[in-house]
Formats: sequence, structure tokens, C-alpha cells
Amino acid sequence: MVIVQYSSGKLLVRGLLFFVGGLALMGTLIGAPLGLYLIAYGLRALIKAMTPNKAAITQHARGLEIRTLWTRRFVSFDHYTHVSAETIFFNAAGLPIPGPVMLVIHSERRGLGGGIAGKRKIRLPLGYLRLVERAVPLVGEAIEIFAMPHREAGATWHKVLDERRAAEGGPPPPRQLATAEERAAARRDPLEGGARDRLDRAPTGFGRKVA
Repeated sequence: MVIVQYSSGKLLVRGLLFFVGGLALMGTLIGAPLGLYLIAYGLRALIKAMTPNKAAITQHARGLEIRTLWTRRFVSFDHYTHVSAETIFFNAAGLPIPGPVMLVIHSERRGLGGGIAGKRKIRLPLGYLRLVERAVPLVGEAIEIFAMPHREAGATWHKVLDERRAAEGGPPPPRQLATAEERAAARRDPLEGGARDRLDRAPTGFGRKVA
């Protein structure tokens, strides 16, 4: 199931702007490297706008497939934590200047014994998506609902392994998944019974306050 899609119109507009801006910078020696980057970025956005598959985040049985303009990545529900909207800031003469807003998918890569080996962020420009910033919590709610069956099945399987090892007198296996209770305490309760708003339109209300 496709959760978030790219917008053809937004990709066309921004792709043309990047392409024209890159051509304008090619006339100077200093601006040529940046111009080449903008031209390549603009062409990639235009190509993406022409492709029939506009999926940005797709839900699968075991995790999320995330397509940026350049790459395709997979995040397992075992490692996924949450999504957020973050603004990129640029530094100009020591002053922070706000840039584009990004949809950020957060995940954690766990090491042996359940320890955290590192955190990871995958960013998608919100300006390229059929999604508004106020609807980002709805995306998080949808992913949590899709992740529940996988996480609960994994917790049950680890419980079975623990009981089997204990019965055989051996040490418990390394835990790669938290228990269902730990997962439930860490995540926010999904909305129940309410109609879902369109993600490319600002929701009129969530039925309860979302922090």
C-alpha cells in the first residue's frame, strides 16, 4: 500500500527552477560546480515527474520502502521509530536561514544483545510530495497501525524462544525486538473510529490534540 506519493506538478515546477538556475550559474567559474549540481537535480526531478510510479513511501508486510529522488531504501518495522517534519537551515554570515521542510523517517539499527548500534534518518523534501506539514502526524499514525501485526508477531515469537531456551536450561537468545508492552508504551495510541483526512490537504481536526 502506498502511504505517501510524489506530486507531478510540484516536481515539474521545482525541476524547471533548478534547471534554469543551474544554467544561469554556469556562466561563472565559481558558480559552475553548483550549476552542474542544480542541473542534475532538476533533471532528476523532471524525470521523476514523468514516471508513472509516484510512490514515495510504500508499506510492505515487514517494513517500509522509501524512494528518494536518487535511491530506494527499505526500513524494517523492527528498526523504524517515527516520522517528523524538520526544517533545513542554511548558514549565511553566521545567521541561520530557514530552507526547505523535509519529511524525515527515523530508524534505529540495533546491535547484538539488543543494544543500539546507531540512528538513521531518511529525508524526503516535503515540497515534492502530495502531503502538507500538518498531515505528517497522520502518516505516523498510519505506519504505526501497519507495524502492529509485525511487531506483535515478533514479540510472541521471541517469547516462545525464551520459554524454549529456559526449558532446555540454556541462556535466552539475543533480543532484537522489544516486547509488545514496551512497544505499546513507546508509541502513541492510533486514532480509532475517526475518518481519515486526505494527506495532501491540511486536516480540519484530528479529534484530539496531537503534540
